[in-house]
Amino acid sequence: MNMISLQRRNVEYEIKSYKAYKLEYDQIKQDILYGALRFDDENVGGGKSNLPTKPTEDRVIAVSLSSKLQRLDKIIRVVEMIYMSLDSEKQAFMRMFFWERKFTIDGVASELHISRRTAFRWKKEIINSVAVHLGY
Repeated sequence: MNMISLQRRNVEYEIKSYKAYKLEYDQIKQDILYGALRFDDENVGGGKSNLPTKPTEDRVIAVSLSSKLQRLDKIIRVVEMIYMSLDSEKQAFMRMFFWERKFTIDGVASELHISRRTAFRWKKEIINSVAVHLGY
C-alpha cells in the first residue's frame, strides 16, 4: 500500500490520539445517555406537550446516529485490534512511541534494543495496518 505523506501523518495522528479519543468517546456517550441530550420544546409558555415522548428510545437513536461517536468507535476498535495482533515487542514499541511519547524513535529503538531501521519499519507496518482497516 502506497500512502501519500499527508495520509500517513493523519493515520499516525489517529494512533497517537487513541487515549484522548477513548475519553472523548466515553464523554459523548455519557452526555447522550445521561442528560446532555436536549429535546426541542415547541410548547413555550403552555402546559404539557401533547407529543408522546420516549426518552430511552430517543437516547438510543441519538447514540446510534451520532456520526462523531461512530467515527471514534471505529478508530478505537481498529487501533485496539492492531495492538492486540502484535507481538509483545511491537506492543511495547507502540505504547512507547505512539502513546507514552517520552522517547523519539531513536530512544524507543535504544530502549527496546532494536536498530533504528527496525523501529522505522515497525512504525510503518503499524501505520499501514491501521490505515488499511480505517479505509485509507
